[in-house]
Amino acid sequence: MNDKIKFTKSMLVLPIVTLMLAGCATHQGIAQPEAAPIEAHSTSSVSQVGRYITTVNVAKPDQVNPLLTVATFKFNPNVQTIGDALNQVLQYSGYALVPSQDQSAAVEQTLTKPLPYSVRTLGPLPIKDALTVLMGQDVFILVVDPLHRLVNFDLNPDIKNALYPAALPTSSISINS
Repeated sequence: MNDKIKFTKSMLVLPIVTLMLAGCATHQGIAQPEAAPIEAHSTSSVSQVGRYITTVNVAKPDQVNPLLTVATFKFNPNVQTIGDALNQVLQYSGYALVPSQDQSAAVEQTLTKPLPYSVRTLGPLPIKDALTVLMGQDVFILVVDPLHRLVNFDLNPDIKNALYPAALPTSSISINS
């Protein structure tokens, strides 16, 4: 009876193997993946980093603009205000907040507010997004001075108009009775 089971198993395996081999025989050849076209670069803009690997010598976007660097921020307990948090976010970016005399009253007030617990951990996100989240994404617009590597904030025009409505225009037509 053991012989019969072995015979039955081999009978099942043989047709499967035969079909597999027949399937390979009907192919015209083994399909090779197409190689990606190699872009022409001057030899000074390409470096060999391995036996078969080269890399193009260009700066990454976050190296060109450090505010695009993606990071995770975990603020220590000694970071108490939004201003403290902004300074910590900017610490290694090469950028700084504009001096207080160049900040609007709304920015100065916001910088002294306590850091909300919900933003004690941010990210991963770009530095510029972390700055706007800390200041209030819907309230302030990030203003960047790339020449002096300074950042500041302007009030969102909708918020500015809601808080400080302009004087209603007066009509220059007078009605005499």
